[in-house]
Amino acid sequence: MRRLDDRSRQALTACIIRAAMLIACVVAAWIMGLLPSAQVCSSFSTVFTLAATMDVLTATWRREPAGRGSLNNWDEALTFNGVAMFAQLLQRLHP
Repeated sequence: MRRLDDRSRQALTACIIRAAMLIACVVAAWIMGLLPSAQVCSSFSTVFTLAATMDVLTATWRREPAGRGSLNNWDEALTFNGVAMFAQLLQRLHP
C-alpha cells in the first residue's frame, strides 16, 4: 500500500470535513422538522451535487491536474458525485 503525501493527506482531511458538514446540515434540517423524511435522500443528492460542482469550478480555477500526483479538488468532486448518485439510488429503491 502506498503512503499518502502531505498534500493528499491534507486534501483527504478537507474532503472528510466538508462531507461531514454537508451531512450535518441535511440531518439538522431533518431533525428540526424543516425537511420531510421523504426528501432526505433527495436533499443529500442535491447538496453533494452542488458541492461537486463547486469543486470542479475550484479545480478549474486553480488549474489543478486531473488524475496525476496528489489528491486534489477533482478527486473530491468525483467522491461527492459518487455520494450524490448513491443517494439517488437509495431514493429510487425506497420511494
